[in-house]
Amino acid sequence: MSDEKIFYQLPPFLVEKVQESKVGVKIPDAGTDISVGELCVYAIVLAAILIIIFIIYIIYFRKYGLKRGRKHRCNYCGQLVNIMSDCHYAPVTEQFLIGVCQACGQECRLLCSQCGKPIMR
Repeated sequence: MSDEKIFYQLPPFLVEKVQESKVGVKIPDAGTDISVGELCVYAIVLAAILIIIFIIYIIYFRKYGLKRGRKHRCNYCGQLVNIMSDCHYAPVTEQFLIGVCQACGQECRLLCSQCGKPIMR
């Protein structure tokens, strides 16, 4: 160990205080001096990557995540069940407050797949 102390990016008034108190901060110099401009570029690139990942997740969820059937609680049997249409007893594609029968493509009432009674929203 040498007596030479390496003060890495400390303000001058702190360097003087550290030298006066004979307490040194030994940090090996890795040769990476990052300027403020480069740091801003890195932060902007990282934020852009995170935003792109978030947008991809939203697009994926809207395309594939909403196609899975949601389960509803039946008021009569009390279980979480899949729903079916009242016209063809076929699976239902749910839109906002509307059920669309997958067999005929028309709006329909929602029925419990276990007991066959209507599901109230």
